[in-house]
Amino acid sequence: MDRVSLILTTYNSEEHIERTLASIEKQDYPFVEIIIKDGGSIDRTLHIIDVYSKVSKYVVKWCTSKDLSLIHISEPTRRRG
Repeated sequence: MDRVSLILTTYNSEEHIERTLASIEKQDYPFVEIIIKDGGSIDRTLHIIDVYSKVSKYVVKWCTSKDLSLIHISEPTRRRG
């Protein structure tokens, strides 16, 4: 069977992340990896992810770092010259 990779992005998602992870856990497909990229949450999101990663039946990889906002991403590149 092929491995399925689920990629989640979070930022201060304590109200939703536990329900999302519980929903994934209910699946019966055996080859799942969950990759979580957190944008530097300051609420309980990281704690929830950490606890879940230790008890999940699936492989859970996660990291956190402060992201640039969407405004920075969408700004056009300025040319020098």
